[in-house]
Amino acid sequence: MQDNQEKTIGFNPNKKIDDLNKIIGKNHLFLIGISEYKDYPNIKHLPNAKKDVEDFEKILTNKYCFENKNIIRLLNKDATAKAIIENFRKLKTDPEKIKSEDSLIIYFSGHGELDIDFDQGYWVPYDAEKDNIQSYISNENLKTYLDALENKCRHIFLINDSCFSGTLLSPKRSNQTNAVETEPSRYALTSGRGDESVSDGVRGTNSPFAKYLLQILEDSNDSLGVIKLSDGVVLCLSEDRNIYQTPCAAPLGVKGHKNQGQFFFHLRDDEDAVFANSNTIQEINFYLSKYKPAKYRNQAFAKLEQLEKIEMFEEASTTAELQKFIYKYQNDPLAVEAQKKIDIIIAKKYSAKIIETPKIKKIPIKKPVKTRLHFEPEMVEIPKGTFEMGSYDGLENEKPLHRVELSNYKIGKFQITLEQFKAFMDTGTHITDAEREGHSYTWKGNNWVKSTGVNWKCDNEGKIRPESEFNHPVTQVSWYDCDAYCNWLSQKTGKIYQLPTEAQWEYAAGNGNKHTKYSWGNGKPIGKNGGNVVDETKAKFFNWARNSDNIFLNYDTGYSGTSQVGSFNPNEFGLYDMTGNVWEWCLDWLDDNFYKTNKQKLDPCNTQKDVYRSLRGASLINYTTTCRVAYRFGNLPDYRSGYYGFRVCEIITQEK
Repeated sequence: MQDNQEKTIGFNPNKKIDDLNKIIGKNHLFLIGISEYKDYPNIKHLPNAKKDVEDFEKILTNKYCFENKNIIRLLNKDATAKAIIENFRKLKTDPEKIKSEDSLIIYFSGHGELDIDFDQGYWVPYDAEKDNIQSYISNENLKTYLDALENKCRHIFLINDSCFSGTLLSPKRSNQTNAVETEPSRYALTSGRGDESVSDGVRGTNSPFAKYLLQILEDSNDSLGVIKLSDGVVLCLSEDRNIYQTPCAAPLGVKGHKNQGQFFFHLRDDEDAVFANSNTIQEINFYLSKYKPAKYRNQAFAKLEQLEKIEMFEEASTTAELQKFIYKYQNDPLAVEAQKKIDIIIAKKYSAKIIETPKIKKIPIKKPVKTRLHFEPEMVEIPKGTFEMGSYDGLENEKPLHRVELSNYKIGKFQITLEQFKAFMDTGTHITDAEREGHSYTWKGNNWVKSTGVNWKCDNEGKIRPESEFNHPVTQVSWYDCDAYCNWLSQKTGKIYQLPTEAQWEYAAGNGNKHTKYSWGNGKPIGKNGGNVVDETKAKFFNWARNSDNIFLNYDTGYSGTSQVGSFNPNEFGLYDMTGNVWEWCLDWLDDNFYKTNKQKLDPCNTQKDVYRSLRGASLINYTTTCRVAYRFGNLPDYRSGYYGFRVCEIITQEK
């Protein structure tokens, strides 16, 4: 009777963790994440693979019964074929490494390969050579390593996020609805079928497979069996219309599996661990409410006060809010940073409260459209490469000069025109910040003026554009408006559009690793080999003094306002108006110290929330020094004017 109850009930969530350790042993993690390959560019990098593994480890060690001392990590260059095999060998031969009542979770995220002739799948380790199948790790060898662990551990759960990963699985899935933890199991969850390529996802996020895996682990409020976890991942991906891959879950075809066994992820339930992993206001309040009296009550209050102080600082966006912060924390180092924020706001002559635009609903992206649609911007592919970003000849925020590596991407051949933006606005799905607030900003003589009724339909002076000027760049748009356009364009085309990062913009504008001073070259503009920049016409129109700081002397475009896109010669990449006409919004938050503190070498982007979003390229009314491709500028993300526009960037996703 007792045996029958165990088989039907499975895990009893009321058991204490100490008791469970005696019954089910310890949990071990074997993590392999490869974002960068030695044989690059023959084997492409996978930007998210290492991050996926690290995020998985963080959830397990924070929320579930996993300890850092029982983790093997092989990331990037450490994940060689020899290192992977040697660690399997240690699991087999070292009596202290893993015991018979323990469990082993293996997570591989990297490239996979398929030998069609023999229907054989492979892991591609860091030191693999392109098309050299002998340098890969075959599924048959993996099964041999797992077979050797038959009597070494109770459970093995293999998670494989790579192309052709389904070749590891048994042909049929066993019926395990009544599976229990005390019986051994060998189970696998793969991100795709055996004949299927899978996606690494958008750079800086998680792969589609990892996204749902992590989400289910994060959302679970009870112990979670691998069957329920696997079913959840399979269901989520099957219902996601943006994803074209089929995850699979089934027993591994190796020794040691019994149909009635399965592994469970158990939640932590000790006060020490809960407090140690309470790092947000919500988590600390949960800790204080759960444990009464709390062992770490005073430390929790100290943590809470520190977090509330940081939250108050980050949310302060007006001079009044910042002054309140300084008054409350006048002796704190953050008070100095608050004063810097105030100085920036005053310097920009814009002290209005930041208006938080509602988050734009991400519309599901459909299957990519192969032919360019009539409203879709014309794009130019920029090949991958490296360059020295920044300048020692400019402002402090352009220093130091530093090497940056970029993956290939596409960028708009032209600035987005009013006609292209109108196609978006005609859908009725978005209201621009200028329309919502009833005004934009225009330059009148020597001052910026809040101009009522001015919006994206207007030119830089605030007048409604005639249809003959629909081929000019759209202006009077905020960063939020540009982001909304990118989301809409992505949904319509099935491609991934966004604003370019500062690095992508500077590389494209400066003709790649030549990194020219201006987009047209290193010399002064001459005729069409220039751009709609500050010139003799603007000096007359705005009554400016004629000097080399104000204008490019003896250069005359004839334009006092914006020009039709493509009116000047393109740069060496075939891109138009990268210097002048209008400022172009970029994806990054503007941080004047980003070049000094950033450690990202590949495809850098500042995603840390700040006050301003970045702008590049200068407009037709800005000083000559701002026309340099290395010049960095920014403004509040809801700000707009007749000299702010944008162009788009298309992300080229890589397959695993």
